[in-house]
Order: sequence, then C-alpha cells, then structure tokens
Amino acid sequence: MGNEHVALNAAGVLSDLASLSNVDLRDRVGEFLSKARALSMMTWADQGETFRNLSPDIQDEFMWALSGMLDEVKAAWDQLGERKAFK
Repeated sequence: MGNEHVALNAAGVLSDLASLSNVDLRDRVGEFLSKARALSMMTWADQGETFRNLSPDIQDEFMWALSGMLDEVKAAWDQLGERKAFK
C-alpha cells in the first residue's frame, strides 16, 4: 500500500480523496486540523507535564496519531492544490 488516502464522503461511503468534492476536502482539512490542534494542546504547558509522565509507548502512540492526522491534512490539501481549488 502506497500513499493512497481514503475518506468518507458526504454520503458516508469510503472513497479515495480524488473523488471528494472541494467542499468535502476543505471540511476534511478543517476537521483534521482541529483534531490535531486539540491533541497538540495536551503536550505543552500544564497538560504537558501530564503527557511527559505517560509511558514512552503511550507517548509514541499519541504522537503517531497526531502525525496521522497531519498526514490526512496534507493529502487533502495537496488534492485541493492539484485542482487549483484555493479560492
């Protein structure tokens, strides 16, 4: 499996990103950025102390989830860029 990215479209059907509408792609960027931001907020300031006290395995899995969300943002953003859909 390569760099294929799939997503649920508005109808709830699993589709590749190329088949999603520009609106669905923009929604996907917003959704995953919001989720990634929320997770990242747990890694610094007062919450960061709690994060750093987690086991190394849990910290790795947390950061892996965050990285996956950002990968999804990039894939959707790239698809929009290919369509020149930035208006």
